[in-house]
Amino acid sequence: MLLAAGTLGSCRIFLETIEAATGERPTLRGLMDNRQILMPFLNEAVHALEQGVAEAEAIDTIARLGFAHPLGPLALADLIGLDTCVAIMEVLEDGLGDSRYAPAPLLREHVAAGRLGRKSGRGFYDYTSQ
Repeated sequence: MLLAAGTLGSCRIFLETIEAATGERPTLRGLMDNRQILMPFLNEAVHALEQGVAEAEAIDTIARLGFAHPLGPLALADLIGLDTCVAIMEVLEDGLGDSRYAPAPLLREHVAAGRLGRKSGRGFYDYTSQ
């Protein structure tokens, strides 16, 4: 995403005013958190599940304990919404022309089956009893 002249400076001043931590990167398309960290992380967790590397609970436990994350990647995908994850990944794949952002087949299958995560009651986990 390219910013209008002065936008970065204005954002920096605002963030300094509220004493928020900041980080900068070179100008590239796509938000860094979604582009290079979050969505590939979630997608790789789905690939691991689909390849039988481990069950969903084990994948999430490893991420929570090993990376000190409050939620594992599959539970986080359920929270975000699996349809939303697919949409973001498709935008990244199409916009960047890079197939590594293609949503995992299992993720697409869940969305096609209406298993969208917490909002539908089922995703990688069952939320119907909560």
